[in-house]
Amino acid sequence: MKIFDRGIARILSGLLCFVFMFSFIGQTTVYSAEAKQTKKIRVGWYDSDRFQDTDSDDGSKSGYAYDYLMRISNYTNWDYEFVPGGWADLLEKLEKGEIDVMGGVSITDERKNYLLFPDYIMGVDNYWLFQRDDNKLMNAADKSTMQRKRIGGMKNNLMTTYLEKWAADNNVGFNIIYYDNFAERDKDFADKKLQGIVATDNNIMVDSGFAPVVKVGQEPFYLAVTKSRPELLHELNYALADIDRADPFFIRKLQYSSYGATLINSTLSEEEQLFIKKHPVWRVGYCSDYMPFSRTGKDGEPEGLICDVVKLVLDMLRLSDQVTVEYVSYDSFAEMDNGLKNNEVDLIFPTL
Repeated sequence: MKIFDRGIARILSGLLCFVFMFSFIGQTTVYSAEAKQTKKIRVGWYDSDRFQDTDSDDGSKSGYAYDYLMRISNYTNWDYEFVPGGWADLLEKLEKGEIDVMGGVSITDERKNYLLFPDYIMGVDNYWLFQRDDNKLMNAADKSTMQRKRIGGMKNNLMTTYLEKWAADNNVGFNIIYYDNFAERDKDFADKKLQGIVATDNNIMVDSGFAPVVKVGQEPFYLAVTKSRPELLHELNYALADIDRADPFFIRKLQYSSYGATLINSTLSEEEQLFIKKHPVWRVGYCSDYMPFSRTGKDGEPEGLICDVVKLVLDMLRLSDQVTVEYVSYDSFAEMDNGLKNNEVDLIFPTL
């Protein structure tokens, strides 16, 4: 039952993040606008799904990085000028001081020579090797299936470095194709010119058509500042420190509001998938009179939040067509707990 519990617990913990998300809007402490002058800040802007998006019609910006920048501007009064470009090109502009800041940059020894990094992280990237869901050629348990596969990676990007290191450590000979921008890489993957790509987990959505193969690394990322503008780093550190004091869950809420259900957190492991195959029927225990959580309706069927929660779990894990739910009613929590202990049901909701 531990496998079952772990999969469900992962989703239920995600539901609790909605509480954080609802409090995200309007929870901003602002420096006095009269006390600060507006300062023009040039931001390197590369398109990356849900991290940095540009509307094709009006050019408006959105995504994780945009919301992060807007929160900072409430403290610094920065006025942003977004400079579009590819990842590698913009990183070079940041080094030369042609732009002032750029989001999603991880620390390396080389970058510390020409970039400044704040005291607070912007987020954490988990780097995964993905393949297409409709043509799964690679299996991490059988390294021979990964040999000589064409994998798309970004130039001068830490996720590609981690892929190279993972391949070397595991004696896998990938044929890595290097790209200057994400759009070109993703197009080649969609056109089946690549068998896989290395990408962060947070912007690969459930309906993307991707399938995770193996995690190759993890690294925090930052809003990096060009070394020619040290005063900006000073202002940024003060702003981030104040944000952290006022809203210590800011990054967590921002991540959930931007990404929600990603492919990784909505994908069961092979062990969990095997459990589902062996247990196609879920017996769910509930209290017959405990609204708004649960009760037995006049037709004998369960009502309340329990129905919504179970449906959401099945939808998020894409199990609606694999699992049949049978509800079992109990008159008290004690009876329901005993039902779980005696294997009369597989899970119960809610618990005290």
